Amino acid sequence: MPSFPNNSFAFAAVLAVCLVSMMNEAFASPQLGGVSQSDGDAGQSEPISSSSQEKQSHGSLTSGFLETMGRPIGFSMGFFELYAPGQAAESVVDRNAVYTLVRPRIFARTRTKRSQLQLEYSFGYRQYNRHHEVRSAEHTAILDYSYQLSRNTTLHISDDFRSQFNDRGVLPTSSAPVLYQPSFAQGLYVPGERSTTNSLLTGISYRFGRRSTVTTFTSYDLWRYGTTTFGDSHGIQAGIRGDLQISKWFFLDSGYSHYLNLVPGKLQSTNIHRLQAGGLKFRPRRTVELYVSGGADSTRLQDRQHTIGSYEGGISKVSGSTLLSLVYHRGFSVAIGPQSTVNGHVVSATLSQWLSRRISIQATSSYMRGFSLNKESKLSYLGANAELQIVLQRHMLYSVQYSYISQHGTALTSNQLLLNRYTITTGLQFMVPSLSGRERGTR
Repeated sequence: MPSFPNNSFAFAAVLAVCLVSMMNEAFASPQLGGVSQSDGDAGQSEPISSSSQEKQSHGSLTSGFLETMGRPIGFSMGFFELYAPGQAAESVVDRNAVYTLVRPRIFARTRTKRSQLQLEYSFGYRQYNRHHEVRSAEHTAILDYSYQLSRNTTLHISDDFRSQFNDRGVLPTSSAPVLYQPSFAQGLYVPGERSTTNSLLTGISYRFGRRSTVTTFTSYDLWRYGTTTFGDSHGIQAGIRGDLQISKWFFLDSGYSHYLNLVPGKLQSTNIHRLQAGGLKFRPRRTVELYVSGGADSTRLQDRQHTIGSYEGGISKVSGSTLLSLVYHRGFSVAIGPQSTVNGHVVSATLSQWLSRRISIQATSSYMRGFSLNKESKLSYLGANAELQIVLQRHMLYSVQYSYISQHGTALTSNQLLLNRYTITTGLQFMVPSLSGRERGTR
C-alpha cells in the first residue's frame, strides 16, 4: 500500500460525507431540475433502468439552468483562477503556481414524448500568470441521447470527448465505476503530454412484462497520448445483463461482458471475459439499494489462460436532494498506457447533495490497487474531486473545486507515474439568459 501525503484525506473525506448524507437529509431542500452530465468513464456502461433515470434529476446547477430556459440552447462564460502548489510549469521554478482559465460553453437540449437529446461543448484557454508564454487549450464535447423505441424498449447512446494538455496545473476527473458494470480500464495521468480520450456507449433495454428486463450494451474507448511514451490504445466492450424481480424488495440479476484492449506494435492485446452470476439486489427502502454479486474473470496472457473469482458490492441512495453511490469490485482490469493486466481492487464513491435551492456539492473519488499477473509490477491510483456551487444571482454561479491525484507505479514502462498533486480552482460562471426573453420557473 503506498504512503500518501496529507492531501490523501480527500478520498476518506468523500466517503465520510457520503455516509453522513445517507443519515441526515433533514435540512436539504428540493433541487433545481436538470439532467446530469455524462462522466465518460472509460469502459463503463450503466444499464438503462428506472433508477438511472431518477439519477438524471441530480445534475449540477449549470445543467439545472437549462431547465429554466425558454429555448433549448444555452451559453455560459466562466473565469477561473487555479492554484497548483508545487506544480509549476516545465523549466519554471515556482512553488505556488497560479493559472488563469477562461472557459466558454454552449449546451443544448431537446425533448419529445419519446426522446431526449443533450449536447455540450466547452473550450478552455489556460495561461500561467507569471510566464504568459506558458499556455494551453482544452476541449470537451458531450452527447447524451435516449429514445423510446417501443413501450418496453429503450435505446441509449452517449459519447464523451476530452482533449487537454497536462501542464501540471491540469488534473483529470477521477473515474467512478458504477454498480452492475465496473470499469475494465484505468487511465493513467502523464504530465507534460496532451491526452485525448473518447468514450462511446450504447445500450438497449427491453422489459419482459413487469418483473424482468434484459439490457445489451457496447462501448468503444480511445486513449491517445501526445508523445510515443504510451501511444494509442483502443478498448471495445460488449455484454448482456438480465434482471428479475422476485418480490417487491428483492431482485436477482446475472450478466456477461467481453472486453478487448487493442494496442499498437508488438504489445500483446488484452482480452477479459467477465461473468457475473446470481447478483442479489435489495431495496429495504424506496430510495436505498444494496447490491452484492459474485462471478469469474478470465484473461489470456502469454498463451496461458488465467481465471479468478471476482466479486463486487455496493450501495446507492437516490432521494429528492441526495444521490449517493459506493462501489467495491475485485477482478481483472487494464492499466491504459503500460498495457498491463492487473488483478486488484477498485473502490469508488459518488455524491451529489443539494444543501438548498442555491447550494450544491458534487464529489467523486476512486481508488485502484492491483498487481500484474506475473507479480513483477504493481499500480496504485487514487483520484478525488469535490466541488461546491453557489448561485449568487439568477445567472451568476460561484464555484470552488478541489482535485487530487496520487499515482504510484512500479516496474512499468514509464518513470512519470510516481506523483502526488492537488489543485484548487475558484471562479465565476455567467449564464446568458434565454434569447426569447421567456424562462420557465424553477422547480
